[in-house]
Amino acid sequence: MSEYKIRAVTVALPEISEDLIDLLKRLKEECRGADIWTFRLALPPSKFSEELVEKAEHFRREADFDYLAIPFSLEDKILDIAEAVSEFSGVFASINISSLDYWDIPKVAEKYFSLLDYLRRRGNYITQCKIALAVRGPVLTPYFPCASSIDKKPCLMGALLYINYLKKGVKSAERIRRAGLSLLELLSRAGSVLGFDVAGVDLSISPWMEESVVELVADKNGLSLYKILKLNKAIEEAAEELRVCGFNEVMLPLAEDNGLKELVRKGVLRGRDFVAASAVCVAGVDLVLLSSVDPIAVLNYIKDCLAVAHLKGRPFGLRLVYTDGAPGDEVELGKFGKTPVVEL
Repeated sequence: MSEYKIRAVTVALPEISEDLIDLLKRLKEECRGADIWTFRLALPPSKFSEELVEKAEHFRREADFDYLAIPFSLEDKILDIAEAVSEFSGVFASINISSLDYWDIPKVAEKYFSLLDYLRRRGNYITQCKIALAVRGPVLTPYFPCASSIDKKPCLMGALLYINYLKKGVKSAERIRRAGLSLLELLSRAGSVLGFDVAGVDLSISPWMEESVVELVADKNGLSLYKILKLNKAIEEAAEELRVCGFNEVMLPLAEDNGLKELVRKGVLRGRDFVAASAVCVAGVDLVLLSSVDPIAVLNYIKDCLAVAHLKGRPFGLRLVYTDGAPGDEVELGKFGKTPVVEL
């Protein structure tokens, strides 16, 4: 597995239980030797309370895991969720909508915009990176912030960081299948020892900084919808032979991809391009930085994203960062580094 990394091993838990702490620590021992970037926890859909978030953070620290995700509902007090998530660096959250009719789009857009604006006015861009709106959620995926648990038993999920590995070969579906199978075998071995089920792998192709997706999905004119579609078809083909969960699509998180950032800086990529890509086959619109110069335009942008989510008929993640910067400005985003604000 040295040709690629395991982006995440995520344990989906049916509940927070101290009885699981030793098993979670043993999981890390069982996986020793594998090139695993992060260990993560995902909880089931929950009614928001500050006590729950505090309890979850304490549990995460006790288990010595990197991150924990909690799926909430749009009906919860989302500003309170934002405040609670901002207190703990290891806690992420998703705001879930089980279905989306077109007449609900304005109301949902306004509610999500209110969350972004609340955090913007406090200068809190990092917390915006830790909360996603999940349409047709909760989603059984290892990817954060949308990760969640929907089973009655603990189960294992995995995700890969394997863009450089995929660039080296021409038979994308076969390379995806081989990488996914290798990760599944690791999860199965660990699961059999611990008594955990294996939910599967999310074969989504997602970048990290210099390991950029640009070479796979773009040409001199910007994003190529055909290239994205072709890559997604390769994922689809590989998934037919594997146990999979989650999105299983190309992902284009702007703040996590230095190649995408450069295309935005050059004016080749604009906000609307990310929406267009999500309409074809990308898992959502992710970590795109927007300017507060024109709030109505931002609200309309959210509506456009939700219109795609409505039409697409699949789980769809939306994670935007609403900033005080103007288009073209660079915003510091902690571990994501400097990221340009897009022109819509």
